[in-house]
Parts: sequence; structure tokens; C-alpha cells
Amino acid sequence: LEVWFCDILGVKRSPGMFQYLQALERIVPSSAGGMLKSGTVPKVGLAFLRQLYGALAIQTDTADRIDRDLEGQAELKRLRADIARGHGATLSHIFASKRLVILPQPRGRPWKFLVSSLAYWTVDEGVADLPCAKFSLDSFYGVKGQKRSDGGSEPDLRRFFVEVLGVKEVLTRQDLMDRLHQGSSRSVSRSPGQPQTIAADNEEEGSAGSEVEDDESEEGGAEDDGMLGLQDMLGNDASALGIVPPASRSSTGGSSRHANDAAANGDVEANALKALTARCTERTRAAKPGEAMYSAAEGSRRSAGTEEVSMSRVEWSHQGVCLYVCASPSFLSSAEALGQLGISVASGKAAREEGQKRGSFLASPGLQAKARSFASAVLLPLARLFQVPASSFAVGVGPGIGRGRNQNGLICMNLPEQYNERDSRPQSHSDLCLWFCELCRLLAENGGGEGFTTAELSSALTAEYLPRFLEVQGSRGSRKGKR
Repeated sequence: LEVWFCDILGVKRSPGMFQYLQALERIVPSSAGGMLKSGTVPKVGLAFLRQLYGALAIQTDTADRIDRDLEGQAELKRLRADIARGHGATLSHIFASKRLVILPQPRGRPWKFLVSSLAYWTVDEGVADLPCAKFSLDSFYGVKGQKRSDGGSEPDLRRFFVEVLGVKEVLTRQDLMDRLHQGSSRSVSRSPGQPQTIAADNEEEGSAGSEVEDDESEEGGAEDDGMLGLQDMLGNDASALGIVPPASRSSTGGSSRHANDAAANGDVEANALKALTARCTERTRAAKPGEAMYSAAEGSRRSAGTEEVSMSRVEWSHQGVCLYVCASPSFLSSAEALGQLGISVASGKAAREEGQKRGSFLASPGLQAKARSFASAVLLPLARLFQVPASSFAVGVGPGIGRGRNQNGLICMNLPEQYNERDSRPQSHSDLCLWFCELCRLLAENGGGEGFTTAELSSALTAEYLPRFLEVQGSRGSRKGKR
């Protein structure tokens, strides 16, 4: 039958480049220049998109596959290489003018459809804790080492997107600043009804679907244009760049009227959750301890007359781990209350002689010993386990610390009153399990407002790091048994 269909009827033995491109266009909505009816959520998953881009990548493979398949056939090898390079040039032009770079989103959120000049493979460490990190192609298509059913390896999609299509490899802080300034200048010339998007360098080439008017939906809302808006990339963290972005249409960059059909794509949701857990850890990696931190009590926990909570740094540190006292301003101004915690206030000539800043908090020898023991036994091992700098952790004392606090990414863990200051190790295996779970809970607070609950993020973080935790604990137990 293969001979009948292929040789006699002329049916292709396998899809070609343009068949794969047509499949991509059927996933892109008509409002973005594709064939899918606007307002319809694509019925495909992330695994299918990876296979589709992988098939296109194979069409442009000019080295490994050709060398392997045509060993000793120099002329045919050269011809195939020329064809592959031609395919690459064609695809580069098509992806520059059509929004075929697809970023699927979980839980009914509008998908993103970009031209190649607006996409980026990964982000620089300096902006890895910003929302733009979750839109990097690496978080969707950076699967490495997977094997196909025929035993071969999946194609390198980084090479395909970056080297063939011309996608920017690393998005830096300066790139974000440039895009924001471009968006600001464009917003002046836009009419109020037009969507605000980050400007592309070749916006004219991407005009086929990239300039989308805000059509009013039947419910009276604006239909999402599938572009990466300023709020998409920065969220509420634009102050980290030193500028405030222009007003955007919504915090999510899209309409909420889309159906929840995309929730059925389990791989899309799992991928988004994995990317968000990575951002949770990255935000803590980037956290820096400050002299004083001030935050209002959470609305759900705060009653009328409840004071705000302050975190003030104590003059003490151990291998990068700091010490904070967390309490209300009235508590921090009471020398008697601080004294019960083992904290005094530097003042007078003695403070100057010791080189201490007047008014700074000082820890008693007993508090220093307990904090040092707790940091060595709990915080430093957890920092190594999660690959987070020790300076991103702090020991906390005071009535406001509760079960621990996440202050702008800085993890402040509660120092138990009964902690044994003479033992630099936890008293039991359950102790470290407790602190491990508490850390996962606090890290999950870094991802608030991203579509997943704190409980879901905490579970994902636990699943991510629990195997390594058990491995470390098992090796520690075996060493103890040998002794």
C-alpha cells in the first residue's frame, strides 16, 4: 500500500516543512494571523508543540544528520546541506513575519503568539526573579536528553530557535529597559483603543496579526491579542528596573473570557508550575538582607488596632546568615521587651569604642550561641540543598516572626526558644523534615498571584527537592552507622 499511495498516487511519505508550518498556523488564532477561530483555545499540548518544532528543526539540520545518513556520498551530502540551509533561511523569514512562536499558558489563560524578534530563549540571572522568566522559550522547549521511540535523540531546540530563527538567546536587564522605553514612546502615538505591547525591532514585518485592534467581546470586555505586554513581563516588579512602565490593559495582558479548555492540557500546566517553582527559588537567591524591613500585617490575620510588623537587623552574622528581631514598633522601642529576647541597644561611649552604630541592636552571648547553632544545623544545610546563598537566609526572633517569614524573598526562620545551643546538629531526623517543609512553604510565597495557590507551589517545591533531601539524609545516616 505504501508503494501504491506514495509512488503511484504521489502521496508524501512524511510531512514536509510547509505541512508542519500549516499545522502551526492552525494553532494560531486568526487575530494573530493564523487559521484558528478567534476566542478558541488550542486543543494541543506542550508535548505536541515540542514535536512540531523538533520536526522543523530536523528540516534545517545541516551537520549531524546529514553526516550520519550520507557517509561517503560527498556530492549528495553537499546537496542536502544546501537544501537544509535554504529551509533555515525560509523559516527565519516566515517566523520573523508571522507569530508562530507559541507559548502555551495553563488554566485557561490566554496563550502567547510571538514573532521571532519578540521571543527569547532564556533570561539573565539579574532578571531571573521577574515574571519575564516564565515566558522564556527554555522554560517551554528546553528539554534535553530525551529519546525518541526509534532510539534517536530529540533535536536541539535551542539551536533551532536561536541559530536558525534568530531568537535572542539571553534577555538582559538592559534589553528590558530598551523594550520598556520603546513601549513608552509608542504609547504616546497610540489611540486609546489600541493594545499596548512591547515594540519589536521589525514591527513592520510582523504586522500580519501583530497590530490587533481591541475588539469588544459580547460581554463588553477586550479580546486578548496574544502579545507579551508590559505587565506580562514585569508584573508589579517594574521598580526593580528603576522605572515605572506605562499603564497596561490588565495585569495578565489578556481577557479572562477564554474557556478553561486549556486546563485539560496537563503538560502545559505542569510545565508552568515547574517554571514557577524555579522562579520561587530564584527570587530567594536574589534576595539581599537589609538593615530594616517593614511590612503591614496580612489582611486576613490583622484585626482592628493591630500594629504593623517590622524586621530589624541585629549586629550578628554567621557564614552569611543574619539575625533579625521581628516585632511591632512599640515592642522594638522597649528595652525591657528586647532584653527578654537577649537583645540590647548600642548607645553611648561604649558603642563608639566598639565601632558600633548608635541605636543598633546587639545580641547577647547566649543568643549568639543559639543562633550560630541553629544556622549551622538547619539553615546552612538547607541552603546547600536548595542551592541558595546563605545570605538569603536569616534567623528570626521576636513575637512577630510566627512560624517564619518571607520578606521580599529573604527567608527568616523562627529560632525555637528551646533550641539546644550546645548541639550544632538537629536532635532528630524529624527536626530537619520539619524545617524542610517550612522552607518549602515560605519559598512558595514568592509565587503568589501567578495562578497557582501557595499550597500547590509548596507541594511542587517539596516534590522537586524531596528526593535530594532523602538522599542527603540517607548518606548521613549511613556515615553515622559506620561510626
